[in-house]
Amino acid sequence: MDAPEGWVPEFKGQRPPFQPGNQVALGNRGTVIHGSRSERHVEPIARQIAKDLRATAGLDYLSTPRFAGPLMDYCRAEARARLLEVWMQDMSMEKQAGAGRVGDPPLEMLRQAEVRARGLAIRIGLYPDVPEDVQEQIAAARKTLAKRADAKQLQANLRESIAADWDRRRQS
Repeated sequence: MDAPEGWVPEFKGQRPPFQPGNQVALGNRGTVIHGSRSERHVEPIARQIAKDLRATAGLDYLSTPRFAGPLMDYCRAEARARLLEVWMQDMSMEKQAGAGRVGDPPLEMLRQAEVRARGLAIRIGLYPDVPEDVQEQIAAARKTLAKRADAKQLQANLRESIAADWDRRRQS
């Protein structure tokens, strides 16, 4: 490594500073292996999964506050599993089954991520065998949504009535 002209180390073994062209570039993925442990890679995918689930018919209860935390936990776990799947796509089976730099073989890492995602999916009612406590939470969330819809309708009716009354009084 060449030191810049005039640079003197402050202590023995000190390396020279980065030279132009040696800085880490924005968007550098050189050190990222699969991204499943990186919030920067996981969060955008998780937010998209959550958005898609909330827009799915029959899963309206996921938009209530009681499901906000559990939904995002599931979405992050699912995003991690998806990132691992993408990473493993071009690997040979031997490489998928062999231990890597991080310890566990990629197949085991994917299995663990999928098991976690499946467990969290059950907790938010995405599987047919929904536990009774989750069914109760879903029912309560749907009641909350129904109350909100009723309140919105009541407000709309009230506004309409006030507007009609106002028009009637102006015309008189």
